[in-house]
Amino acid sequence: MPEIFISYRRADSRATAERIYDRLVQQFGRDSVFKDVNEIRPGDSFADVLKDSLANCDILLVIIGKVWLDIRDSSGSRRLDDANDFVRLEVQTGLNRSDIRVIPLLVDGASLPERSALPAALQKLVDRQTIQIRFDPDFHRDMDDLIAAIQPPRNSRNTRRLVLSALFGLLLIMGLAWVAFKGISGNETPLSPTEAASATVKVAVNPTSKPTEIQTPTLLATNDTTPKPTPETGKSLDFPKTYAFYPVRDGVRVRLGPDQAVVAAVNQKDILRLVEGTDTSGPWLQIRTTAGATGYVASEDVKPLPVTIPLGVNINPRSQVDTPEPSLLGRITWVRFVYDVSMGTGNQDLTKAYNFYDPIIQKYADAGYKVMLIFTHQTFGEGAGYNWSEMDDKKWTEYVGSFAAACTNIADHYKDKNMVSSYQIWNEQDANSGALASIPIPPKSYSDMLTEAIRSVRDTDKQAIVLSGGLVTGPSSGASYIRDVASKSSPDTRQDGIAIHPYGRGVLGSIYANFGSITEYVQNVERVFPNVAVWFTEWGVLERQNEAASDIAQFASGTVDLLTKDYSDHVAALIWFGWSDNMYNSYGLVDRDGKPKPYLYEWFTGIKS
Repeated sequence: MPEIFISYRRADSRATAERIYDRLVQQFGRDSVFKDVNEIRPGDSFADVLKDSLANCDILLVIIGKVWLDIRDSSGSRRLDDANDFVRLEVQTGLNRSDIRVIPLLVDGASLPERSALPAALQKLVDRQTIQIRFDPDFHRDMDDLIAAIQPPRNSRNTRRLVLSALFGLLLIMGLAWVAFKGISGNETPLSPTEAASATVKVAVNPTSKPTEIQTPTLLATNDTTPKPTPETGKSLDFPKTYAFYPVRDGVRVRLGPDQAVVAAVNQKDILRLVEGTDTSGPWLQIRTTAGATGYVASEDVKPLPVTIPLGVNINPRSQVDTPEPSLLGRITWVRFVYDVSMGTGNQDLTKAYNFYDPIIQKYADAGYKVMLIFTHQTFGEGAGYNWSEMDDKKWTEYVGSFAAACTNIADHYKDKNMVSSYQIWNEQDANSGALASIPIPPKSYSDMLTEAIRSVRDTDKQAIVLSGGLVTGPSSGASYIRDVASKSSPDTRQDGIAIHPYGRGVLGSIYANFGSITEYVQNVERVFPNVAVWFTEWGVLERQNEAASDIAQFASGTVDLLTKDYSDHVAALIWFGWSDNMYNSYGLVDRDGKPKPYLYEWFTGIKS
């Protein structure tokens, strides 16, 4: 079993380092993985323990986030330039020893530093093969690759046995082939089909075995676009991974037709939508520009923009129409809904809730979809005598304890069942007073709630992703609110992602983006939490159910294109609100009767409607 040492900076990548540590412990055992806060006991010498652990390790994992290179001490000096800095000493020791494999892990969208930016003692780090550990949904796939890369080689005796077995099998096949050849040559009687079938040698292959050599991970990931069966025919539909393009340079010409008059010019920042039915293998592509112009561009002048940000949809398990069968979801990744225990009556019977929700969650999990549960006042408290508009700090403090206990019980119920992938703590807590669909919470009270809820979930289910509630008041106000919450929170309970509800925002120029660009949210949140993923857990068009589905589809696809092109390393998911028009103010993917809307449903799911 390999001995693994994890080197990281807490201010750079603590949350991601903890997830990596937990996954490695699950695979190799706690005794084989060292991470400072988990292994150093009170009273131990920090330096001595690090030295001893490094002396015994086989693998040194250097976790590099976006600010790893430039973190500074109280005097303003870069910590890597200090010869006694612990992280520098860890990396330097690993690089100077031939018996330690040093693997840089690039997390949270970071890149490997330039050689010239590193101290001379660490410059050999850039010569080591890196592995990228991305946000969900790619985290566990990337960890699978890492584990495969650090697995010890098989016992040499077993290897020799396998080689000898393979040689024997090869000789046997050659012998049978010679027999078959003799049977159909000269005056011999040819083998009958039955005899030929009986002479076939079948070689068993273990489908779960993984190669020991790891390929360099790509920077961009694509959604799983494996064709899924349609409910009508049971046959698979191919949905192209490439649905949009961007120019390779500024000034690319858009023409009326191949080699015809120029009708527009586009720049690298523009996104070009492929017109349905266009053959992407030819020298010309028929496209539609962001401004709405349609024309042709030369294939050599553009590059494909693949789908990289996972899509999701909000559902309502209390409504049959709003609880779609998995076969209707296609390439969608996430399913999100409120875990409503109270039912407006103050009910606290969790067994009754489990009996209702478990079959629904199980069917999505069994089909490969990820389930996100929202813990709100509907999970605990609604109808139980709380007057939400009159809650003060004292009342919120009393409420938080009971709310966290409910979170603990529910997370404990679903742990180790591979049913729930994420929990979200509250919904639109930054909303203005009097909001119809939200219960606002002051930052200090929400900080207490978030801290207790995160501890409750993580103490029970360390694999689950825990998100803050969706911010709804806008990029500036929302970022200010979450900054205020963070300043009052315990540093050991940071959430895995910041959730946002960017209604009225999208790609600039769309009438449905009346409040501005969706990217302002990403930029503002990134300033507060540079290493935490952004999750758009509610996103869509409200109060416009009479609009043309094709127009909404163009808005949705254009927004995803924009985020994919510029923020695919920072946005973890885009979850549409909601599945049907029955959901509150929603422009659904299907109408009130469950009938798919042309263009919009097909674009989201990849299933022909």
